[in-house]
Amino acid sequence: MLGSVLFIIHVVAVRQCLCKRGLIKVSGDFPPPFKLLNLNYLWVDKSTGDLYTAEQKMDRETLCPEETMAGECIIPHNAIVGPSGDLVQFHVVVEDVNDNAPHFENIEIHLSLLEDIKVGSSVPLDDQATDRDSGPNRELLYDLQDSDGVFCLSVEKGAVVSLVVQSALDRELQDTYRMSLVATDGGSVPLSATATLIIDVMDVNDNCPRFVSDSPRSVTVKGDTGKGTVVTQVIATDADLGPNAAITYSLSPKVSERAKKLLSLDGLTGHIRLTLNIQTDSAEELVLHVLASSPHCPPADTQVTVSVLRSTSHTPEIKIGFIAEHENQTIMLPENLPPTVLALLEARGNGGLGDSTLIIKGEVPFTLSPQNGKYLLSTSKPLDYEMKGEYLISVGFSGPSTGSHMNTGSGLEIRVFVVDVNDNIPQFLQPHYHLEVEENNRPTEPLLTIKATDADSGPNGRVTYRLSKYTAAIFRIESQTGQLSVTVPLDREQQDVHTISVLARDNGSPPLESLTTISIHVRDQNDNAPVFVTPHFIFFIPENVPPLAHVGRIGVTDADKEKNGNVEVCVVNTTAPFVMDNAQGMLRCTTNIDRETVDQYELHLLATDHGHPFPLTSVAKVTIFVEDVNDNQPKVILPDSNLSCLTVSPATAAGTMVTKIYATDEDSGLNSEITYTVAAQEPAPHSSPFRLDSRSGNITLTQRLLGTDLGMHHLFIVVSDGGTPAPLHTTVWVNLLVNETLEPCHLDSLTRSLPYRLAQTPSEASVCDAKYAHLMLLVGLGCYDCCMRCLSGVPYCSLVATLLCFSGIALFCGCGHQALTETERLIETYFARNLQDYITLAYIIQYFQYVIYGLASFFLLYCIVLLAEGFYTTSATRQSFGEFRSTMCGRCLSSTFIVVTYALAVLWLLVFAFSALPVYFFYNMDATCHTIEVLTETPASINQLCVDARQYGLLPWNAVPGKVCGTTLSNICKTREYHMTYELYIAAFAGAGITLLALLTYIVSTTYNFAVLRYLGRKGIGPRC
Repeated sequence: MLGSVLFIIHVVAVRQCLCKRGLIKVSGDFPPPFKLLNLNYLWVDKSTGDLYTAEQKMDRETLCPEETMAGECIIPHNAIVGPSGDLVQFHVVVEDVNDNAPHFENIEIHLSLLEDIKVGSSVPLDDQATDRDSGPNRELLYDLQDSDGVFCLSVEKGAVVSLVVQSALDRELQDTYRMSLVATDGGSVPLSATATLIIDVMDVNDNCPRFVSDSPRSVTVKGDTGKGTVVTQVIATDADLGPNAAITYSLSPKVSERAKKLLSLDGLTGHIRLTLNIQTDSAEELVLHVLASSPHCPPADTQVTVSVLRSTSHTPEIKIGFIAEHENQTIMLPENLPPTVLALLEARGNGGLGDSTLIIKGEVPFTLSPQNGKYLLSTSKPLDYEMKGEYLISVGFSGPSTGSHMNTGSGLEIRVFVVDVNDNIPQFLQPHYHLEVEENNRPTEPLLTIKATDADSGPNGRVTYRLSKYTAAIFRIESQTGQLSVTVPLDREQQDVHTISVLARDNGSPPLESLTTISIHVRDQNDNAPVFVTPHFIFFIPENVPPLAHVGRIGVTDADKEKNGNVEVCVVNTTAPFVMDNAQGMLRCTTNIDRETVDQYELHLLATDHGHPFPLTSVAKVTIFVEDVNDNQPKVILPDSNLSCLTVSPATAAGTMVTKIYATDEDSGLNSEITYTVAAQEPAPHSSPFRLDSRSGNITLTQRLLGTDLGMHHLFIVVSDGGTPAPLHTTVWVNLLVNETLEPCHLDSLTRSLPYRLAQTPSEASVCDAKYAHLMLLVGLGCYDCCMRCLSGVPYCSLVATLLCFSGIALFCGCGHQALTETERLIETYFARNLQDYITLAYIIQYFQYVIYGLASFFLLYCIVLLAEGFYTTSATRQSFGEFRSTMCGRCLSSTFIVVTYALAVLWLLVFAFSALPVYFFYNMDATCHTIEVLTETPASINQLCVDARQYGLLPWNAVPGKVCGTTLSNICKTREYHMTYELYIAAFAGAGITLLALLTYIVSTTYNFAVLRYLGRKGIGPRC
């Protein structure tokens, strides 16, 4: 029952001083004892009912949600009071104390302001402090420290805190302000938190360009200064940042035309350069007005005076006119070009040059050729970028005017830059990689990193890697690093060797590729337990087998290899007489087995491999059924002795069972089925009144006993089982005394006149009747004649030709189709370096494969038609049956087939010759590879041995490169793809030859049959249409 009194107790959450003091009594109207149901935070005195706080602290923020208002954190408690166990409910209100300080989520608060922000503007602060307390304890006050009067805080309704700008900002004076933002709660003992407020002042375009004080105002230039010389540089600055500080230089429209022609101004750097070579005998002065501009600002200006001095030298000069491509006075020449004209040189000077000539200083691959008073500069041989990428040609004067010596002061230097051409294919460090990887490796783990180098530069020398499209999808290679990995664990039992073709391609135009192969041998792990061919073996063995006779073969396999796959089987946990012969995989018996003792054996086999680090096992069950052998004679139970005797009353009615013979046989089945036979009896059988049932052994009285039946009757009974191949027998005497008195009788011995051996029953031999045998002979001769007539109508020649045709076409089309696919792979991987060449070849191969499909379909139908025609002509020729006769229509049809077959044979002879072409190509390639292997000359001579796929029509003549030489060719000959393709082409060639032989056989057989039909037609045999 629930008490009607409810108590409300106010407990301050963190005041532990109340833990030993009674808060309130719950005794009231209730007698003791008192017990609280919840003892987490309070406990009650059982006798007095006083409530006390427990040791565990009450935390209002933990007990109640954060949104709980002050005074609303209520925790219900139940108490059991009084002897009757009344339930009293009371509530504990947990009041808040200021035990949580304010908290900023970020210790640094960043804010960006434009430097032209108006004074008095306010910016809300998004990052404000929070307090987990409630009521006044969570009300926060903010204070801004170290602001230097530039900023202050404003708190609006809803506790929105904003930053107010109190004075103007200038980024050029100060671009960052760091202040402290302090948040203080409203507790009786206030707590506070501090965050750093960082103000970043952003730039605006509020400054204009100005020329610096040390910017030059005048400059002097010599009269013989060359074109492109920097005369001076004007410098202006802008206090802003970034795009706001961008300055553009320009000349004022007031500058003279002479100054504009002779001088130029760089708009970005302010450099003033000569645009012409100065050759003047008089001094002059040029005035430049330079403007410095930026967006939204008036330009700043300055004046620069350039004084040109009079030229005092009359040294001859060399004027150059570029013919080849050039850039910034530098000749850009692609490598590998034949001798090429680069420039036209001309010697000029104020004085006579006399017999002076231009010469090239130093040993460089360039020449000067005089041409009508001028000189042509050209290369003397093709340049190789990989040997030297840049040349500096010094041209000077030589002759009488220079004292037969080079005048070093009046020469010309010409820079020639050799432009790289993609003329080097990537080279792998190894032509073939061998790698061993243990199976069950971790996926994506690097297996190998291959490296190829390219002597070219820039994009021409940048190498990327890829796998051949025939590579299994489980392999991956990083295109930039050449790191090879596999995406799934390798399984040696599925594939023990993986051959991967990796291609390295540069980024030239057109790109060049080279190839290497990687052979990955997967090492075995003991990860497969032995497996029995069946989990339950069942064997049947006859009893009495000799020791060590085999019971049955135990099939067990292990997918692993070597020791990991070497399995040993043993019989476990049994005393059965069986042992395992691991050498032959046979289960053998160790002793003689008697079915009558045990007819069934159950045993278990344990298969264990020899794997490392620990062997794996599996178990199979074996059930052996022992088959019965007829090795036990019947045992007679009743009568128990040959001398026992039974008295029979003459009054016994006919049909009465007089006695019973009961025998048993320990064998089973037919071997235990017992039959009873009367082998001999006395008196004679025809007068005996007793009959023996052969199945039951019951001896019954067959007729009423007469006086002549009085006396002793002896029955010699043979008890036989049904065993094979020969039954076993047991004999017993049954002695019956027919007598009026029923006194017990007993014999001391048997009469000598009765036989003591088994009576033999003559076998019945069946004799065939002579008429029946004659009839069977006639039937047999008729069937033979019928079969001979049918067989004589079979066109054996056409049948053989059809089989040859089917075999040849199947071999040619199947192997030819696959050979073309492998050829496409070889060309793409080893020969073709141009994608367009490969695409063209792929289309051609696809076309030939379609032709193969058509040939297979056509010859399948045509061979069937020819076989049918062969049946017709052969049967008509031999006149086996009346319904087969030659007609003119039939002979016309046969002649049509002969003509078509002749045409097909001629066409197929061309196909046969065409199929020999790839065999010849691969034969030459194999012979070349063999020569490379046995050659003992230097590698340079080996690399001269090549095979060119273009000369056999496999690639266009303009394919690049189209041929493979030296060790690369030798490595190709060692690949699986090469040998498979070679053998497939040989098989296709053989198929074409078999098909040709089939067509010739068709021609011979059909021509012969047609000739016979014509002869028969002329003789008038058979109707004509």
